[in-house]
Amino acid sequence: MRRILPVLLLLPLGAQAEGQFEVFSCTFDGGSKAVQVWVDGDYLTYEFGDGNKSTELSLAELLDDGTFAPWPGVGSAIWESVFFYNEDYVYEVWSSWDRDPNVAFADGGINVANAKSGVAELVCDAGSVYSNFEGLSETLYARGMCWDHTSQQWLFGGCD
Repeated sequence: MRRILPVLLLLPLGAQAEGQFEVFSCTFDGGSKAVQVWVDGDYLTYEFGDGNKSTELSLAELLDDGTFAPWPGVGSAIWESVFFYNEDYVYEVWSSWDRDPNVAFADGGINVANAKSGVAELVCDAGSVYSNFEGLSETLYARGMCWDHTSQQWLFGGCD
């Protein structure tokens, strides 16, 4: 289920109420654009806009819809992403960091696609990525969900 949050359009990008926590944020194009993802009660919320000035797009997905894809545990980089849906478009917000301890920063961005093809790939400004997908995982586990590696989805109850 998705909903657009018109009330949040009145708030500057990055404004959060008590009880929410940030999952991901970064800037693009030298700070002229920004994205922020956070947990807001039963929802995972996405805002993209003009730095801290105004929100251009606000989307939300129910936490229980399982749009978060955690790191599968393989590869030289740890990567995770969350998906937001808006009509025929999907917005994938992702972060990645190298498991090499000599690499001290995370990468991130947004991939936008529709049913036919990719539309845009935005890469975050270097050094601007804040990623707390671990907090999102903890929230889902606290809700009684678990990531099933076989089916690649969040399930309620025990996973094998």
